[in-house]
Amino acid sequence: MKLFPAGLLVLTLAGAGVGRAQTSGSCAAPFQAVLKPGVLLSIRSRSASIQIVGTDQRLLKVSCVLDHTESAKDVLLHVSGDESAASLRVSGGPTNNVQIRIEVPGKANLRIHVPAGEIKISQVTGDKVVDLHAGEVSLTGLVASEYRSASGSVSIGELHASAFKVVKDGFFRSFSTENPAGQYRLRVHVDTGTVSLE
Repeated sequence: MKLFPAGLLVLTLAGAGVGRAQTSGSCAAPFQAVLKPGVLLSIRSRSASIQIVGTDQRLLKVSCVLDHTESAKDVLLHVSGDESAASLRVSGGPTNNVQIRIEVPGKANLRIHVPAGEIKISQVTGDKVVDLHAGEVSLTGLVASEYRSASGSVSIGELHASAFKVVKDGFFRSFSTENPAGQYRLRVHVDTGTVSLE
């Protein structure tokens, strides 16, 4: 498999007073955009193996790993919004063996929707709402006391939420907890597959 990080296009998303900005690219030339810590970031992606990692930079960075060089241009990336509220869309490309790495500010509020595949999230502090039709969602580094509300559900599959002392499998498994002292919201749902919250 080959990594395609070359030709970075740097975009400073316009502030609300200036207007909203948008740009498009592909995995042949991934881009990065300036985001504020605490940004609300919506990610809607094609099916893939997706790794989302928080960093100490005020940036959104996207890179891809594909089997074939010629396919990189077919995986399309589109970002819109401003530094405080942005949207990333990933579409197109081969039907399988697509790996996407998304770096975000370490403090970010995430809304993620993916049809199928694997979603791994680490080193991100903030709200997290994740929906996956089929596959596996894995969140690591969770601190239960930080969450005002937390819920996870699997229609068919397994639910492992060790951060919240929950382990379930089978059909229609779920948990929900409230903590008035918490700050963030967590909601994860998988139709068929596995949820892991650690």
